[in-house]
Amino acid sequence: MALPDLTDDLLTLLRRVDTPTVCNAIEVFQGKRGFAGFTRGTMVASHPGAPAMVGFAATTKLAGAAPATEHAAVIRARRMAYYRMMADAPRPTVAVIEDVDFPACVAAYWGEINTTVHKGLGVAGALTNGVVRDLGDLPDGFPVVAGSIGPSHGFAHLREIASPVTVFGEAHLARIAALDPALHTFALVDADAAIEQADAADRALAAGDDRGPLHGIPVAVKDLVDIAGLPTACGSRRPAPTARADAEVVARLRRAGAVLLGKLATYEYATVGPAFDGPTVAYS
Repeated sequence: MALPDLTDDLLTLLRRVDTPTVCNAIEVFQGKRGFAGFTRGTMVASHPGAPAMVGFAATTKLAGAAPATEHAAVIRARRMAYYRMMADAPRPTVAVIEDVDFPACVAAYWGEINTTVHKGLGVAGALTNGVVRDLGDLPDGFPVVAGSIGPSHGFAHLREIASPVTVFGEAHLARIAALDPALHTFALVDADAAIEQADAADRALAAGDDRGPLHGIPVAVKDLVDIAGLPTACGSRRPAPTARADAEVVARLRRAGAVLLGKLATYEYATVGPAFDGPTVAYS
């Protein structure tokens, strides 16, 4: 697909527009309210007063919570290919970097040196779910919008370049992974299916198929309700049958465009507890 022609006048106009204005414009174009196709989660801006970042995304995945397992020569070659990609990318360019350790990101890839290098390569700014540091020392004219602030390089290394990335697009799954070990609210998380459903919901909206207020909204059902292809354990540790079909409530949720995250915990066979590995709260 040919890249659109971003003229200087159009770039200047886009840099004057904030995100709420974009959302308003999309709703006007769609002829109805309720647009929800935007990034979730609170992010950190290195230069809050800077104009909007506008450009073509140059994408990469990185990690940094643990050392790289590949040979050093492979990591080095990938890093050089990454810098060549940034130097040759269509202008204006925004580096869009997914930290695969999210939400437990520790490696501050974006600091004084790396931002200066990217600015020298002609990159306009960076967007990441990962970590930024050296606030106050980052170069002017290179804004970074990040997931958090941290002091350490960690073991930052590039995993993939020019690959599809997700920056806060799976915020609900990340929050479940971070909090559920303590809360025990989920009996089963069907992450892969949820991502597929969310992608399908985005494609449907792009094609003009809006199924209503639940379109793209993440939901979960008690482990008493059948979801086709998943076990219905009813909160028990006994072997559970795999549901052959969706329960009617699940079928209706699917038709409404909802994204099914999985099964919620319940007391065994929905009787009153105790359930020592069940939900932390008594009522849900």
